[in-house]
Amino acid sequence: MVLLFEKFHRSIIFIRPCVNHKRWVELPYAQLIRDIGVVDDDDYDFLEHCVSCNGKLYAISFGLSRVVSINVDKDDQLVVESLPCMQPNSRSHAIRASKFMAEFGGELFLIRLFYGGTMLIDTNEVIDVHIFKLDFYSMVWNSAKDLMGGTIFFDGCHAFSCAAASGNEVECDSIYFSMPQDMGWFNCFNLKDCYLQVNLPCPIPLEFCGPPMFFMPPSNVRISGNHRQVQNKLCNENEVGCNVKVPGKEDNREESEVATTKFNDLPLFVVKLIANSLNLFDCILNFRVVSRDCWVATPPLGRKQALEKLEASPLSPWLFFSTNMNVHNFIDPKHAYRFLMTIPQTLAKSQLRCLKQCWMLMSDSENSVSFYNPFTKAIIDIDIPNQLPQKFSRSYIMGFSTLPTSSGCIIMGLNEIFQHGIVVMLAVIGNQGFEWHTFWLRCQFSVNQGYPIFFNGSFYILGQEGNLLVIQYEGEGIDQDNINWSIINSKIPCECYRQSYILEWGEKIACVLVGPMGTWVQVFKFNDTTITWESVESLGDYTFFVSRSSCIAIEGKSLGMQNRIYFPRVHGDCVLYYSLETRKLHYDREDYLDDFHNTKEQLRSGWFDPRCF
Repeated sequence: MVLLFEKFHRSIIFIRPCVNHKRWVELPYAQLIRDIGVVDDDDYDFLEHCVSCNGKLYAISFGLSRVVSINVDKDDQLVVESLPCMQPNSRSHAIRASKFMAEFGGELFLIRLFYGGTMLIDTNEVIDVHIFKLDFYSMVWNSAKDLMGGTIFFDGCHAFSCAAASGNEVECDSIYFSMPQDMGWFNCFNLKDCYLQVNLPCPIPLEFCGPPMFFMPPSNVRISGNHRQVQNKLCNENEVGCNVKVPGKEDNREESEVATTKFNDLPLFVVKLIANSLNLFDCILNFRVVSRDCWVATPPLGRKQALEKLEASPLSPWLFFSTNMNVHNFIDPKHAYRFLMTIPQTLAKSQLRCLKQCWMLMSDSENSVSFYNPFTKAIIDIDIPNQLPQKFSRSYIMGFSTLPTSSGCIIMGLNEIFQHGIVVMLAVIGNQGFEWHTFWLRCQFSVNQGYPIFFNGSFYILGQEGNLLVIQYEGEGIDQDNINWSIINSKIPCECYRQSYILEWGEKIACVLVGPMGTWVQVFKFNDTTITWESVESLGDYTFFVSRSSCIAIEGKSLGMQNRIYFPRVHGDCVLYYSLETRKLHYDREDYLDDFHNTKEQLRSGWFDPRCF
């Protein structure tokens, strides 16, 4: 059958091409989905993202994201049944999101893309990606750790999958997707390492408003003889094996008498030699899972190696990011040191929300929020009352004032409610635990997608238009009289920026603006006397480290890193930075890039300051 989904009239138009009397038949489904309770709004809800999996058709409702199975019987009657699986509990620090379903290897996947911006301002910047796999036995969406080596493509209209091709052109365990506003760019999200890479756009300018479409050539396409010979040669060269002498044979034996052994048959001491020579980050995880001997031979990673690096001086902030392989990753941007730490089991489902000095504020999609120090392994769980108007763990923005080990630390969660203003949740750590207070801000303020700073006793949140929301707490105990808030209407003299970061720079507040795909970078400093943003041409001896969960400004003269802005992006083995001296993006001292294309953005990342350990 060929099925067309008509969302305005909520009907399916189908045809059977194989029958003698071909005709299109329209079957309405509005009443059917209303009867089985999968609709949110009878006047607007519809089915979308239909996929075929194991011989059955599945679709998802737009409003409630309920999955249904679809069938047209022999009498051309439409049968729609609801699957007893609720939508997964997943929400990134974003308001806007989209979803689609895909099939690979007989498994059904649900992909959610989270975007920057708000309900009022749309930036179309992907800031997080969540992927789930349906367990058909328990009917539960589970977080997917990989795509079984496959690749999923989505072009805004439909999704399809394939086994990843050999070579570097297509990455396995990744999804490729395109967006209408990106003019031919296509994005690649790697599920295992949780990075997003934007590939170079199509060289032909696109003049239509729709996104480009992916096309998969059929598997029976004829391959030319020369190409097949090259392909066979490459396959033979890529075979893993080694020639060894068989004990008891003479050295002058024929070549046919030389036996071939597999890699797993190597002696353990040889495996250890190989393991000790591997790059600490790029290869060691894959090497450990080859066999039991490889796991035993691999040197231990984590806290010991990190503490050894802490003894080196001077130190620069490290880029921290987490992956779906249950490890925390750290990169020293100056020396390109990379090492891993194991994630505690209790935090395996949590994501980084805010990072200050050595402490991480982490939350899951349920109701769990914790502070975590990866070097001391200390965990401080936050007791959250159930009567809060919004789930604190799903806050749009999170921040804290001082270290959680000090009394008086203030924790803030902020959610923007469309047409209702902003709800702010505050907690103060005291001798008796956590004291909570919630209040509403009846204002029109489009929250920036980033990290709030605590400056001069107040939280500062950067808005999408360059204005500032200031939340101040004074006194002992939280009540309405001790909390003041205001909005500083100060427009940044710059437009069309995709990313913005706010940070404390000495005794001032600064912001970093990034143009589309990093084509330009500008720095502004806030003048609290004139209430204006002033352009900055040089950082002097300072270095900025920016991300959505933490921003740091340090004096980098002793490090040889001054007058630079480091981003949570990696090119090869190097962390990407922008030099205000050369006005270019660099990944080492000599080489530079024109923009962010083909660099890997670590979506769940922040800057860890080891100097405070």
